[in-house]
Amino acid sequence: MFTYNIVCAHSWPEYGIGQSKSIPWNLKGDLANFKRLTISPDPAEAGLNIVVMGRATYDSLPKSVKPLPGRFNVIITNNEALLANNHLNPDAVFYTSWDKLEVSLADLAATHKFTGQVYIIGGAEIYKLALDTLAINTAFITEVYQTDKKDMTRYDKFFPAYDMLDWVAGPNKFNLIEVSSFISEKDIQYRYLTFKTRMPPGLDCRWKSPEADQYLAIMKQIMERGVERGDRTQTGTLSLFGTMQRYDLRDTFPLCTTKRMFFRAIYEELALYLSGRTDNKILQDAGIHIWDGNTSREFLDKRGLGHYPEGDMGETYGFNFRHYGAKYEDCKKELPLDGSVGYDQVANIIHLLKTDPTSRRIIINLWNPATQHNAALPSCLMMYQFYVNTQVNTLSCQIYIRSSDYFLANNWNTCTGALLVHMLCGLEGINLTPGELIVMTGDTHIYKTHLEQVNQNLERQPYPFPALVISGAEKRKAITDYKFADFRLIGYKAHPNIPAPMAV
Repeated sequence: MFTYNIVCAHSWPEYGIGQSKSIPWNLKGDLANFKRLTISPDPAEAGLNIVVMGRATYDSLPKSVKPLPGRFNVIITNNEALLANNHLNPDAVFYTSWDKLEVSLADLAATHKFTGQVYIIGGAEIYKLALDTLAINTAFITEVYQTDKKDMTRYDKFFPAYDMLDWVAGPNKFNLIEVSSFISEKDIQYRYLTFKTRMPPGLDCRWKSPEADQYLAIMKQIMERGVERGDRTQTGTLSLFGTMQRYDLRDTFPLCTTKRMFFRAIYEELALYLSGRTDNKILQDAGIHIWDGNTSREFLDKRGLGHYPEGDMGETYGFNFRHYGAKYEDCKKELPLDGSVGYDQVANIIHLLKTDPTSRRIIINLWNPATQHNAALPSCLMMYQFYVNTQVNTLSCQIYIRSSDYFLANNWNTCTGALLVHMLCGLEGINLTPGELIVMTGDTHIYKTHLEQVNQNLERQPYPFPALVISGAEKRKAITDYKFADFRLIGYKAHPNIPAPMAV
């Protein structure tokens, strides 16, 4: 007779819903969405919806909206005086205890016109009782991102924690069916999640991410029809030649969710390149060891680079970003970023984005065929081309990865390209927002030492992508002015990391 639904706005990752008997935020957009969900579109014809809440929640409502207009307000209480007067009063308020909720709803249905839609709206104890004892139809969740890091002290009331891909509560198995875009209001970001428990027979309406699925689809293709090939490391690979992925950067950031990624390391590596440096010790001092294997004394000697100090990346990423064509000495020599030593490709693209945005030459080329022997590891992500859509003022980028270690490095390189787009859009004189990222790969391979990890990864369902927000309203004067603390990665949920050895 009744269809039960839950409506809740909670913080993530704390699941906080209240602090000191008040809601910890005031989001006009979310309030408007709450009204849209809980008010019957045609109350005169269909009747009113019912909202069920605890007495503390009801008492916390502002006087201007108490009781919530256009809805029957059913208040759960143990107060005997209120229960003695539990008939519907002129303000459409009805008091009842939880154990008599369904009886009370039946009484309402017998004497008043209502739609049969019941919305559980809090607080914490009522949410838990509803999840544990009622057959819920739909859960409408607003996920609010207030802080960069988990902070349980900001809240004293909580929604029961759950995993959006595996949410079981009481008699309910929830399926995520819809995820909205991110919304920004008062320096707070949030988005709407919709869950259903009763799915149409024969129909799979669960939420899917075409962007995340393309990454897994290529991984699966390599496993199913990849060519067995030898390689520089003598590890052996399964390989395909020529793949493409597309990501819309306007709303989300394409950080892999089927295994947790080390976002700070992605940033620090790119920041090192943009500084023009090639010294792995800078990354090591930041606790990042992704280049250790390819800059060890043994590896450099094997490459014929015994004259380089240990930790030297050689004439590769950082040097070619900022000093292309100059004579490379070693990683200890710090060169000026004024264009006086070699060709500064980063300065060139920034200049073109400001002065000639329709140019077809906004390119960074990290591949110098004449000097590959001077690189510890020649650039895998070897080219960026940028494209400005002057009609909507977006900046898109296409990257080319000549050799893609698909399990360990492909999404890493994807996020490097996405992050660079965000950083360029945040510079003075560039009035653009992120557009699209296209990822092209040449030799796209999975090492034979990664096959078990890949199979584990393919069994996992992706979470929705996070968003990247750059803090502060001020534009940066130079691309080297950014710090990692300037970036907020919001709403990032991921399965645990899957360790795998790097082929060296």
